[in-house]
Amino acid sequence: MKPDADYAIIDAIKNTGRKMEDYVKNSTITLVTVDYYFFKKALETLEPSEALELYSATWDGNLKNKIDAYLGKMGIGAVDTVPNLGKITRAFFDERFRPLKPVEDTWDKFSGIVLICPFFEYTRSLYNEPVGCAYHNLLARHGEAFLNLLVDMSQLKGKVKAWQDKSMCKGDAFCRICIERK
Repeated sequence: MKPDADYAIIDAIKNTGRKMEDYVKNSTITLVTVDYYFFKKALETLEPSEALELYSATWDGNLKNKIDAYLGKMGIGAVDTVPNLGKITRAFFDERFRPLKPVEDTWDKFSGIVLICPFFEYTRSLYNEPVGCAYHNLLARHGEAFLNLLVDMSQLKGKVKAWQDKSMCKGDAFCRICIERK
């Protein structure tokens, strides 16, 4: 979406008298519900291995497009520094309503934590999905897949390592993302 369209949406929400917080909450629940039902429908319709492959391919196919979009939107010509990798990582998590709070942001290392994840929280509260279920395991995998693809697409491939060592989807109190120069 072009920046003017972003502001047009914000202006339209303000003109309706709705609170931005309510709009964000409703949009988040809609996003989570669509994603979760796609996952569940794939499991009902296909063999389990095919369903997981389809769901993962859908997420993974979107990751490269997202990274390219962030580069253009943020005016980052080349991903050749750890701080640029950190900026793109924050944008990725923030866009999915999982605010990433930087813990360390230096030339050699970026790390951040996610304290709330609506995909995790809403599927637990609305659909009674337990921690560590198949859906949550795939969510954790997609966070790491994003980091690996981002590094592979950067000019720092082979010079940095990226990982997610904590995940709410696996029972941790928060998610932790790290990117570090080797």
